[in-house]
Amino acid sequence: MIGQRNWRQLACNLCGSIRDLLPDDQVLVRVDAVLGLCRHSRHGWRFLRMGLGGPGTAPGAALRLMSAGFVSGLAQDRRLMREAQVNPAIRWFAGFGLTDRLPDRSLSTCLRQGWGVGPFAAIFTRVVQARLA
Repeated sequence: MIGQRNWRQLACNLCGSIRDLLPDDQVLVRVDAVLGLCRHSRHGWRFLRMGLGGPGTAPGAALRLMSAGFVSGLAQDRRLMREAQVNPAIRWFAGFGLTDRLPDRSLSTCLRQGWGVGPFAAIFTRVVQARLA
């Protein structure tokens, strides 16, 4: 006899990294391979010192979250945060775990207005240059 399954499971225990769940050809994995080379360089962080952003979310994580939205075709902040809630690839790319609380959608609106297109243009220029090289 088949027992009943508890579909309202409260916890999920995984061994390993979220990255282990993602295929190598997933677009955010490929973009991360390019950005990973400059993630902590001075060039990559000079855009992040503009004094914007609230406490609790690292500017780099916010920038990567917004970049994931752009790469995934999620132009609206509400759609991005809804998708990030259930998409492990976006969470991994932005540096959030499966159970981490995501920032409020208003963070990306404020950052986009404050930073302008400069940081995003630099990121995507780097990705395209690396892809063509």
